[in-house]
Amino acid sequence: MEQVQIGKLQLSQTQKNQRRQDRKDEEAKLTKQEKTNQQFNQTIPGMAAAPQTQVLVGAAKASQSVTAKMETAKTAEPTKEGEAPKEKLDSLTIKVPEARIGRVIGPKGANLKLIQDKTGIDRIDTNGEIFTISGKPGTTAAAHAALTELVEKGYMSLAFDNFSEIGCMAHPSTFPDIIGSKGAVIIKLKEELKVEVNIPPVPKGTTGPKKYKIGIAGSKEASEKAQKCIEDIIMYGHSEITHPGMVHEELEVPTWAYVFLIGKGGSELRHIQKNWSVKVNIPRENSANENVVVVGEPRDVARAKEYIEKQISAAENQTSGRDQANKADDFWGEDEQEGWMDQYMYKRK
Repeated sequence: MEQVQIGKLQLSQTQKNQRRQDRKDEEAKLTKQEKTNQQFNQTIPGMAAAPQTQVLVGAAKASQSVTAKMETAKTAEPTKEGEAPKEKLDSLTIKVPEARIGRVIGPKGANLKLIQDKTGIDRIDTNGEIFTISGKPGTTAAAHAALTELVEKGYMSLAFDNFSEIGCMAHPSTFPDIIGSKGAVIIKLKEELKVEVNIPPVPKGTTGPKKYKIGIAGSKEASEKAQKCIEDIIMYGHSEITHPGMVHEELEVPTWAYVFLIGKGGSELRHIQKNWSVKVNIPRENSANENVVVVGEPRDVARAKEYIEKQISAAENQTSGRDQANKADDFWGEDEQEGWMDQYMYKRK
């Protein structure tokens, strides 16, 4: 009986040794990393498996972070390879009459470029009379307003700092002096003061005393100077800005004596102006200045003035104004003269 028990014990011991050996053999087969993982995943009795939970939470946070970046990258992803994302652009159109397209565009596109620079729009495309403005939201309205001003007024306020828009009332008879030969006077005015001057259209054949507003635009200081310049031209026939070095003299000449200054068909007036290189402005029906005004270089004006005064003095020594005019008419004959001279020329019945 004892031998049987001893035998069982020996068998049991042998089995334990075998199992122990089997475990050692299995452990020998595990790599170093597998042993680490196996140890890490073992749970100590009485404690929660904290290390495993922390690793999983950390992994989740890392995953969320990567996902967010990928979404951002996707949002900012170029529309095409090598191109930046395209922003949404606003678009406005305006119709420009064919006759004003050149004025709106400006020399070599100067006006359109200025609008782009000042408003920040992307571009202005033209297709005949249709101008299309494209740009970021909030920029196209200002550009549209500038184009509208160019169409309606010929200038735009955004081209000037401290912008001012004023006017000057003038009779159409003074427009030729303000404009000058081939536009020389008004061009000089614009270039010297950096202003815009808009002469209003007047229906052909317009008569009467009605005055029209000349538009002036630019910086406040420049606009006021331009206004004064135009007023001087209206009153005296010149301005220091547009006619540098010129002076003028006003002469109080009786109306009956104008005929002696005009001469046959304007011959005496032409003689005075050509001989002394001056301009003689004789008052007309709607003239701002009621005196005769002589304009030119200082020395020339002085000599022309002296000659005119002698002519008037000689006329005054004759019998009477009307008789003198009749005698002058006899001398000059019945030849025609300019229309504005008619009111001063006396004809015998």
